Amino acid sequence: MFALKNQILYTSLNGAVVLPKEESFNAHIVSNTYENGQGVITFDAPLVEILAEAFYGQGFLTGIILPEGLECIGDLAFMGTSLTSITIPPSVVEIGCSAFCNCPELEKFDGKFASADGRCLVVDGALKAIATLGLSEYIIPDGVEVICPDVLSDGLDLEHLILPSSVKRIEGSAFSDASGLDELTLNEGLERLDAFAFEDCANIERIVIPSTVTEVGSPIFYSCFGLEELVLLPIVPPSVSEECDGEGHLWGDDIEVRIIVPQSSVEAYRTAPMWKNYASMIVGDKEA
Repeated sequence: MFALKNQILYTSLNGAVVLPKEESFNAHIVSNTYENGQGVITFDAPLVEILAEAFYGQGFLTGIILPEGLECIGDLAFMGTSLTSITIPPSVVEIGCSAFCNCPELEKFDGKFASADGRCLVVDGALKAIATLGLSEYIIPDGVEVICPDVLSDGLDLEHLILPSSVKRIEGSAFSDASGLDELTLNEGLERLDAFAFEDCANIERIVIPSTVTEVGSPIFYSCFGLEELVLLPIVPPSVSEECDGEGHLWGDDIEVRIIVPQSSVEAYRTAPMWKNYASMIVGDKEA
């Protein structure tokens, strides 16, 4: 079920009228009413774009029915709402970064780009969102190549996440604020980790970086205060993103972590850009 081309239907806590940002649409709002358990936003033209931050912070928004003909859902469009599910119309061709960030009540996606289990939105191989409510462990579907920013923000229920070997890149802030996450399985095939990829994942104690990783951003583990052991499988120390000029940091905080690397690569890590900052923490896998 979809709304008319010039309308959005919604539900909210206590029947409150949702007040989206009027400048975040391609058309003008002509009316916004809430009667008989349903809100109706009517526009003066067919709605093609829901742009950045349209419903940002509307915490009492619990349900929404998007219109036929919608093509774009912008960055942060529904961030901070209480949506429990959403159906993406077949006309949608673009979903922006963090469109469903901080939606802790979200448990299902339907329609275009939804995974077979309804837990993910995947656009052209890029994982845009995970509906984590009620999940303690989750395996990201095979075929996902890129993990986009904020896919786990406020995923309080999820404790263990497993990435398939198809994933090549984890973008910046991908798992930022995933405070419930205490175990993360990264598989061979991963090539790049961007800066702040694991920011504020405070419960993760140990993480293994696959041998296929060749590049990292800095800092990767910012404010990961629970991290105790970092195992690096690459024989050649991963390079540091250019924006760090080779002098970056792993976590940006005074955290003592045991860094375990291949025995034959100990000296290479202890002298490589960025890794040399942690030379005293680096040991070979045969010494660990």
